[in-house]
Amino acid sequence: MKRLFLASLLAFSFGASAYSVNMDEITNFGNQMRDRFSPPHEIQKANNVPTCLVNVKNEKTGKITRTRLKMIGEHSQKGTQHTYHEEDNTGSTTVWYDSRTGKGEISIMDSQEVIASGTVSNCK
Repeated sequence: MKRLFLASLLAFSFGASAYSVNMDEITNFGNQMRDRFSPPHEIQKANNVPTCLVNVKNEKTGKITRTRLKMIGEHSQKGTQHTYHEEDNTGSTTVWYDSRTGKGEISIMDSQEVIASGTVSNCK
């Protein structure tokens, strides 16, 4: 009987501690609270994704492809120059453009060399 009582007491006390909350964290209305509930940068700027007209030349075949490209990937900015970089284990793509002129360059690489490169324009 003692073991049953201790087992049930342990089970109920564990359940109660699993649902406990840190009241200091919940009631902390400092700057962290505001940042905690603001949407991530990617979601905030989802409608403001820049697009560019791209002219890309395949380095092996010489074929030129023209298309409109949405700028996604890791974004960095120095002054008016925007750089977008995306990579995986098969290669990478890097696009940079100047926001004043809307012009720049694109480079597409496989795991070893540049496979396509070209120009971007009309970036908005």
